Amino acid sequence: MFVEPLEALGLLAYHRAMLRSGPRLEGYRQAIEETVRPGDVVVDIGTGTGILALFAARAGAKKVYAIESSPSLDLAREICAASAYGDRVELIRGASTHLDIPPVDVIVTDTFGGFGIDEGLLGGLIDARTRWLQPGGAIIPSAVELSVFPVECPDIYDRLFFPQDVEGLSVAMLNKLVVNSLYRMRLDDAVLLAPPQTLAKFNMYEVVDPHTQGRATFRPERHGTMHGVGGWFTTELKPGVSLTTAMPGSSLRWNHAFFPLPQPREVHPGNVIELDIRAASNGTFFRWSVTVDGEAWANQTTLDAWPIDPAQLRALAPGYQPGLTAEGEVMKSALSLLDGTRSSSEIQARLLASWPDFFRTEEQAAAFVRDLVRRYG
Repeated sequence: MFVEPLEALGLLAYHRAMLRSGPRLEGYRQAIEETVRPGDVVVDIGTGTGILALFAARAGAKKVYAIESSPSLDLAREICAASAYGDRVELIRGASTHLDIPPVDVIVTDTFGGFGIDEGLLGGLIDARTRWLQPGGAIIPSAVELSVFPVECPDIYDRLFFPQDVEGLSVAMLNKLVVNSLYRMRLDDAVLLAPPQTLAKFNMYEVVDPHTQGRATFRPERHGTMHGVGGWFTTELKPGVSLTTAMPGSSLRWNHAFFPLPQPREVHPGNVIELDIRAASNGTFFRWSVTVDGEAWANQTTLDAWPIDPAQLRALAPGYQPGLTAEGEVMKSALSLLDGTRSSSEIQARLLASWPDFFRTEEQAAAFVRDLVRRYG
C-alpha cells in the first residue's frame, strides 16, 4: 500500500514506541505463551507490526490470522517475511468486523486507547467472540478496568486554549471546542486531588454492549483547583498477567485520558464531587458531567469538539433524500473503471478526459487514482 511520506513518519514513530514498550511486550508474550496450545488457531485483531501474531505462532499456533486495517500491515509483512514463524501468519487487510475467517481458539488484541476503550476495543472483541471463538476458547485481554480521578493541572490546562484574539481578530469561540475534547496525555500522581475510583469493569467473555456508562464520587484530600478528570486503565491479559497505566510507576506506551472542565473549580476537603461518564458508538463519542456539592459544573460531549455545518447536520436526518455531489459522481465513475481490464494509467486518462473541470492537472488525477487503488483496488 502506498503511504505518503508524512503518514509513513507518523506510523514509524508510533510503532517504534510500541516496540520499545518492554513491559507491554513482556506481558503479552507471557499471556500468549501460557494460553496458546500447539495446533491452536489464533486471530490477532489490530496486528500492527505483527509482533503479537508472531508470539502466537512461536507459542505453537498452527495458524494465525493477523488483521489490520491501516498501512501498518506492510510493516507486518516485512517482519513476518524475516521470521522463522512467518509462514504460519496470514496477513489480512481490513476491519475485523467486516471480515470472515474460520473459527479460532484464541483471540488476541491490543487495541487500547488512552482510556482503554476509546479506540474500539469492546466492539471489536464482542464481534470476534460472537462470530469466531470456539467454545472454551480464550481471549487476551480477558478483562479491563477503567479508573478516574479529579486533577489539578494548570500548566496542562492552560496550554489547551486558544488566545482570545489574534492581532485584534477574535478566535475565542474555538475554546468551546477545546473543553469538549477528550485528550490523551501523560499525567503523574502529583495532579490527583482525590484517590482514583473505578468507573467501569469489563469481562471480555461476558460483555455484550460496547456502550459504556459509569459514575464515581470523590472527596478531595487537599485544597486545590480542579481542572478536569483524568483516566487510566488496568487490563488483565489472563489471570495472573496484568498491565496498567496507573501512576506512579507505569512505563507503558499508552498516555492517560484527560476530560477538561469548561472552567476551573476550586475544591477543598469536605466537597463532594460527582462524575458521570458515558461512551457511545464503540468508544467514538464521550459525554462527561461533573457536579460539586450538587452544583452542575460541567456537561461536556465530544460531539461538540468540532463545528458542525448545519447543512451537513440536515443531511444526517433519516428523512433526508441524498443525491450524489460532483465529487460523488466522479467517484462513481472512477469505481466503475476498476473492473480488472484497465491499467492505472488508462483509468487516469479516462478520468482526465471525462472530468476536465474536476482534475486540473495530470498529477491531481494520478494522486486520485493512487488513493482509489489503495482503498479499493
